[in-house]
Amino acid sequence: DFIGSHRLYREGTTEEKAILAPLAASAGPNAPSPSFPTPLSVGLSLIVEEGEWIMLPRRATNQSHAGSWASGLMYNAVGEGCSSRDLGAAGHSPDTFDPLTTALRGLYEEVGLNGLDMARTRVRLHSFVFDSILLDFKFFGVAETSLSRSETIERWKNAPDNAEFLKPDNIATDPIFFRIKTKQQC
Repeated sequence: DFIGSHRLYREGTTEEKAILAPLAASAGPNAPSPSFPTPLSVGLSLIVEEGEWIMLPRRATNQSHAGSWASGLMYNAVGEGCSSRDLGAAGHSPDTFDPLTTALRGLYEEVGLNGLDMARTRVRLHSFVFDSILLDFKFFGVAETSLSRSETIERWKNAPDNAEFLKPDNIATDPIFFRIKTKQQC
């Protein structure tokens, strides 16, 4: 729902935009539109090798693997949409949402970290924002792990949900790592 409706609203034909405009025009941080999807997501930067490197993946450019949505750009390692699977997790009541659960699911699904890797990873959420372009709410944070760059790439290649980072031949692009000069840069 979210990707389809928002794509049409932002990039569709004049007719598609005209149909969706009355539904989406009122969407904002203080008043989501009840007739237009207003999703919630978690974005994580991934810091590896005990704070020495930040990992940034580059989105695919091929249409068949989400490449038409911000293709070729670098993004956070995790950009995971919250779902009903995250409700009631971690011992909360069934109607309670825990963004940390979504963050951990994203580290597994999009980066490929397993349970042992999670034990070597610390996640901190630091911001809550409304994206006025995508019209969604986002938690942002940092995941810091002792995994090496090579270990991270290996996990990345086997991540269950990294389709938006596949090249046309269905091979995942390797993430790019940038050295962090000081901890304050995080």
